[in-house]
Amino acid sequence: MTRRPEHDPGLRLAAELEPTAHVHDGETAYRVEVEAPGLGEHDLHVEVVDRMLRVSGPDLRKPGAGATFEFLLRLPESADASSLHASFTDGVLTVSAPKRHGDPRPVEIDDDGR
Repeated sequence: MTRRPEHDPGLRLAAELEPTAHVHDGETAYRVEVEAPGLGEHDLHVEVVDRMLRVSGPDLRKPGAGATFEFLLRLPESADASSLHASFTDGVLTVSAPKRHGDPRPVEIDDDGR
């Protein structure tokens, strides 16, 4: 699934560079792929704050101008944002967030004497 800002209010791209982003909802993890041709892994900055994934880097269409791009995506509540993993291969940044699977547990009901 490709998510673009005009179709998803949870996705915002800043500046004029709009890298293509693919969001995959797998059985055990969410995977976000951001195409960043011409950039290296050291050009990109990835961080997560309060389940908001942020990817930023230089805008290669405006070299020397100091322009940057920014990609924001709110991770679902079921994503384990504390266990993100990122890799960069052939111009594609891949960020994986494992899913948290809560097992149901019984809740005891107290008898308050009534």
